Amino acid sequence: MKLIAAVASAALLAGSSAALAQPIIVKFSHVVAEATPKGQGALKFKEVAEKLLPGKVQVQVFPSSQLFGDAKEMEALLLGDVQLIAPSLSKFARYTKKLQVYDLPFLFDDIEAVDRFQQSAQGKALLKKGTVDLSMLDQVVESLCAKILLTFPDCTTKTLEELRKPKLEAWNRNKEDARAWLALNMMTEARAGFTAFNEGPKDDREVDFVGLRQKLAAGEGWVGGLHDAIQPGRARG
Repeated sequence: MKLIAAVASAALLAGSSAALAQPIIVKFSHVVAEATPKGQGALKFKEVAEKLLPGKVQVQVFPSSQLFGDAKEMEALLLGDVQLIAPSLSKFARYTKKLQVYDLPFLFDDIEAVDRFQQSAQGKALLKKGTVDLSMLDQVVESLCAKILLTFPDCTTKTLEELRKPKLEAWNRNKEDARAWLALNMMTEARAGFTAFNEGPKDDREVDFVGLRQKLAAGEGWVGGLHDAIQPGRARG
């Protein structure tokens, strides 16, 4: 409940009058689809927060990088452009390598072991290095798992298949030309983008898009040095 309490405190500080003219807007941005555990957790947070703080807080959830992507959401949080994010722990590496302890395989036996560590002196000291308390997400994920557990497995599978059907139908209608386009793109733009992301420095993992357009406009083709010329560092170094 720490996160709800923090939101409540913000609402009280924003206006101490009996009637708040407008609710506090809390923007919650994440990069996955709503149907995923994280996406469902974000929606559950919105439900709980608005239920506990009726008329005082309005949570706006932006899934699938609708508001900010992986590369920008941490900066957006620090600038106040978004109030809540749910990034992978690997995204905190630029601030402190210590949080990578949570990504070590088999370090914790279960979620109770994680809770015990976070309540220890070492765990509390580690968590203080963060900027946002997202501990309530653990409770939301557990609640979602409990709801799924108390359903008929075949019925749940059928529901998921129905939800996926429009995506499958769209793929079947377009797969022939999509395969041909993807095969070609993997040798040009996609190859350049993947190379930049995998081999570029951590603070610059995008190709020189302006330089790419200039070279293509000048008639330069992908066969040759174009791929290397637009890579990070070499492109703008």
